[in-house]
Amino acid sequence: MNKVIPNTHGLIIVNLVVVLLCLFIELDLNTHAYAWDVTAFNEGRWWVFVTGSFTHFNAIHAALNLMGLVVITALFKPKALELAMAIVLATFGVSAGMYVLGASSYIGLSGVLHALFCFYALRGVINGAIENKILLLGLLLKVGNETLFGVTDRAIWLIGGEVNTQAHLVALYLVVVGVIAKMTCFTFEIPTKAKEQYS
Repeated sequence: MNKVIPNTHGLIIVNLVVVLLCLFIELDLNTHAYAWDVTAFNEGRWWVFVTGSFTHFNAIHAALNLMGLVVITALFKPKALELAMAIVLATFGVSAGMYVLGASSYIGLSGVLHALFCFYALRGVINGAIENKILLLGLLLKVGNETLFGVTDRAIWLIGGEVNTQAHLVALYLVVVGVIAKMTCFTFEIPTKAKEQYS
């Protein structure tokens, strides 16, 4: 008899997989080999397209991002498989966006986290969750502030490197375009007569 894994257990597993991936990269002495770098990608090190989001400047940077993932999981309580797919799509989406925009390097999970937060908050707004409007507004104000005025020196010192705010913007664009595309292109109903004609 097949046992279904409860969603809470599934969410813990998804979070643990991300933690272990980040930990594996963090403990490797050759960490820079995993960083998102356009030169490395163009030279054939294709894996940096994925691993860059799971590479961090230091342990504090990794811990802050992983805490962010736990908060997003606890706040929005998504389905485990959906969260796993969203992480995969956001990883590729942010990497592709950075590549298209001509970024030279990128490191950290924050782009993926911004995409996840934006997606779940926006979906909540679309589904009528009023509190999600506040969450979405807060995210937009945060990204707008750091885009216009930059991040604090303390934040840069804490994580041991520059915060790539471009990745945060890419994440928001990615989600908005994705949601609009889904709403306009993939939600139409086939008329009943057409269903009967082609069935």
